[in-house]
Amino acid sequence: MASSSTNKEKNVEEVAKNLISLIQKTLEPTNEPSSSNVAVNLPRPVPSVASEMQSPANVTPKADEDLRHSQAGLGLKVISLDEDASHQQISQELIMEFPKLQILKGSWMFYKATGGGGQRKLTVVSPQADGYTTPYLKRASNGGKITLYIAPIQGELDITPLEKNAAEFMSCEIKEMDKSDVECVDLDEKPNAKILTRKTTSKEVNSTPQPTSKKVLCPICDQLFDLDKVEFHASFCVESICGDDDNKAQGSDKIFESAPSTSENWKNAKDPKRAISLFNKELLKSNSSKPANSFTFDLRTGPEEQDRSYVSFYKSNGVEWASPLACTLAGDAAVGLGVNRHVMSTLMNKLRSGFHINVGHGPVTKIFDGQSDHLVPSNSAMMLEGELFLMAGRMLGHCFLYGGPGFPGLSPAIKHVLSGGSIETATVVVEDCPDLDLRDTIDLLKKTDLKEEERQNLVKLCLAWDLPLPTKDNIKCLHEKLLLHAVLGRASKQIKQIRKGLKETGIWPLLCERDDVVKLFFPSEVDAEITAEMILSPIQWPIPSTDSDSDDEDDCSVEEITRTCDYLKTYVNQASSEKRKSLLKFWVGWEVPQTRLTVKVQRGQFPRSMTCMDTIKLPSHYKTYQEFEKDLDAVIATFDTGFGLP
Repeated sequence: MASSSTNKEKNVEEVAKNLISLIQKTLEPTNEPSSSNVAVNLPRPVPSVASEMQSPANVTPKADEDLRHSQAGLGLKVISLDEDASHQQISQELIMEFPKLQILKGSWMFYKATGGGGQRKLTVVSPQADGYTTPYLKRASNGGKITLYIAPIQGELDITPLEKNAAEFMSCEIKEMDKSDVECVDLDEKPNAKILTRKTTSKEVNSTPQPTSKKVLCPICDQLFDLDKVEFHASFCVESICGDDDNKAQGSDKIFESAPSTSENWKNAKDPKRAISLFNKELLKSNSSKPANSFTFDLRTGPEEQDRSYVSFYKSNGVEWASPLACTLAGDAAVGLGVNRHVMSTLMNKLRSGFHINVGHGPVTKIFDGQSDHLVPSNSAMMLEGELFLMAGRMLGHCFLYGGPGFPGLSPAIKHVLSGGSIETATVVVEDCPDLDLRDTIDLLKKTDLKEEERQNLVKLCLAWDLPLPTKDNIKCLHEKLLLHAVLGRASKQIKQIRKGLKETGIWPLLCERDDVVKLFFPSEVDAEITAEMILSPIQWPIPSTDSDSDDEDDCSVEEITRTCDYLKTYVNQASSEKRKSLLKFWVGWEVPQTRLTVKVQRGQFPRSMTCMDTIKLPSHYKTYQEFEKDLDAVIATFDTGFGLP
């Protein structure tokens, strides 16, 4: 065991505290010979392994050393870590699980093993400026799988064997475990590095009797679930990885059971985004046991058939829209959360651009008309009769319920009425009138000297809408009434249908009681823009490997990683808001800014993405920014065609 140099002392507090930020609470230790390891479960519900060593070291402990560490209460433990746990909280949890660490006062380092089996070389996991954060350790440990070793910077830990009833063993059931409870798997990113993972048992997943239905692996977290529940679980699996405090359970039956014990609710939450999150979780929780709504979208068909599938699904009556959602892209192998996001993003685009169906107004039917930030429901009797506005309300509410993008550009007057306000109290401006002829006729009232033809046009309009004829005394009042009727009066039935659709999805109480939420659901065009900061700030950048002995073919040099990351930063900074939205759609499935994004640089031909993991994989072969930009432009343009880029 090599002793630490004096220089290391300067990093003691920073490094060890960061190291501690990995570990929270012991789930269950094991009696494997490598029990000097501390198994750490990161936000993803898959155990990872870390080894705790008595003194500073350059190699992993031997088997006999592992055994002594285990007897001393420093053995393998599976520990779960909150994504947003503070350094102080994690330090307390670590000391609670390993009381012997108190004497070190945070003087710890994190290492990971390289190579194959047996005694292996250790490489330090360098801390960030703010220490070992959970996202940082999640990447370093391959999502909580790779073995992480905890070693003191200097000095040694007491490895005197403890009594069986010692505090270190209070949460352990070593005697009740056997080797069948542990399996050894190879890591994707380090083929020769091996980890131990606890096999899930019926006691761990659910206290109720296990169903006899077929079990399948979740494609996100590799845990077993009932065949009829795995799709719903996968929809939320990644959200729990990315810091969803309420979704830490390993089974779909427990997705909502870990809600924080607090008096905070969606009505009194100060942050409107937090209010939306609380409301949606509460509503989805109450419907989580209901049969899932299955929607299939065939990418192999033309635009008309694809749009008919959307219209058919959302025109269905008697649907519990808050039930679990399972979207499938026929003709594409993609599954999980990314597909649901793709569908929701497409819905919002269709509501703005129109559906390829003909109801008497041409090949494309637009639900909303007008100019930017003044969109109003289309004035169409055929669309009203076909209940297309009811369909639009269901689409909007369904998308909002699942955290999808807002619907930008709507007229403030329409927002006011949709959220429960009355027509009489709405503020209407002339830009809200999409009919330019009507707009010109109404604006004639602003003129002091009208021609006879202009006066006749005004009279006809007033008679048609059962309003008083213009006089010198009522010009201002008449102008307001004409404008109000042109925008809201003629659209009152459309608004009622949209509002009915919103109510059916269950989102209506939130819209009525939280005005600040309405602004997020229906933002202005400016507020809906995606800035470079929204993308660059949450990115978890790749960490270049300093291990010269690594034989991973996907490992890239520090120069390649740095150059590729710089290209991405340049791309995001120079791109327009629309292009940034397209990048987000390719990256995560929709244009909603995320709290965390991951970048990986590896060998490959084209940029790729894992939408369920909020991860983009960039090839390392680019030598110029122009080549990088050309390929990234090409791949983000494939969003509408699905996920099939090889």
